[in-house]
Amino acid sequence: MSTETKETHDQSIETWSHNDGLLTSWLLGLMTEEVMLLLDGTKTSYDVWNSLEEKLLPMTKEKEVQLTNKLQGLKKGTRSLDEYLREFKGICDALAAVRKPVSDLDKVFQLAQGLGTKYKDFLVAILSKPLYPLLAQGFS
Repeated sequence: MSTETKETHDQSIETWSHNDGLLTSWLLGLMTEEVMLLLDGTKTSYDVWNSLEEKLLPMTKEKEVQLTNKLQGLKKGTRSLDEYLREFKGICDALAAVRKPVSDLDKVFQLAQGLGTKYKDFLVAILSKPLYPLLAQGFS
């Protein structure tokens, strides 16, 4: 390796190392102490990212299952409609946060299922209409 090539190579490594250090610092700066405790022996941003993925991905899957079950079992019961809708929205938002968003159609059916017979007339009206306006309806 020529001296010039070696200098360019060394400079590239130095630049990479500097940028990796900045990225690692940025990642660590965004974390809580609890999460940082999971990162034993991580030296590079690659190590940090892989360690987080390895340790947190199972928790994310567990959270997804927990939230999905909670949504499927959610009933209005004796609480107010406002309370029920807030909890429903909170669960849907939490599922979106773990990258498992609930489709609009599933939201309609899950919401309807949890309302109960007191809202039967409302549900019939909602479920008998198309979810989205048809293109032809937009031009008529």
